[in-house]
Amino acid sequence: MKIGAMFNVRRVEFFIFGLLVSLISLWAGVHWPDFGEWLFGGFNFETQPGWFYIAGRFVDWLPWIVAAVLVAVRIWATRRIKPISYIAGAVTTYLAALTFLLAAPIVDDYSQRRPFDSLVWKTSLADDPWKNPIRLRMVNDLIRRHRLIGASRSEVLDLLGQPRPTDKFSDWDLVYCLGPERGLFSIDSEWLVIRFDKNDKVIEAADVQD
Repeated sequence: MKIGAMFNVRRVEFFIFGLLVSLISLWAGVHWPDFGEWLFGGFNFETQPGWFYIAGRFVDWLPWIVAAVLVAVRIWATRRIKPISYIAGAVTTYLAALTFLLAAPIVDDYSQRRPFDSLVWKTSLADDPWKNPIRLRMVNDLIRRHRLIGASRSEVLDLLGQPRPTDKFSDWDLVYCLGPERGLFSIDSEWLVIRFDKNDKVIEAADVQD
């Protein structure tokens, strides 16, 4: 085997090594409270033993500790070590994890969208939208396919029903709670808000967050 080919193989090996170390670090970091449950019969971040906290931080920083060691060995001992390839593998893992976290809610949202159904929408008004966010799944189709702007109040109520009373968005005329906001962290709620003009015609309709 030629020397150049050997170096390429070694770079691939260190790249895979970086992938594996960072994957192990991420997996262990996510499951660290589970290890605490197993070791202590319960886990609390505020009362965990000092050594367990330090071990957890070591696990979090493991890929970069290994990278520092590899750089030192490369400088002081041998050129056979490929720290750049290792770091590229570690970074690739973190980028892949970040991409998954950002893309998963978007994919989930699109996969659960459904055509607007007036009867289903009105029937769901009595349900808790955080437990049954069916209106959230239909609102995009509602806004896209059903022309709300220009519709009369009676037409809107016939289509969507009377919303439950709320103190949210008091400057709007009709307010429908849709469910938890779509995204990586569902902290707030999404709402369909509608405003009428003096002739009771819709002049504005929007999907907003509180």
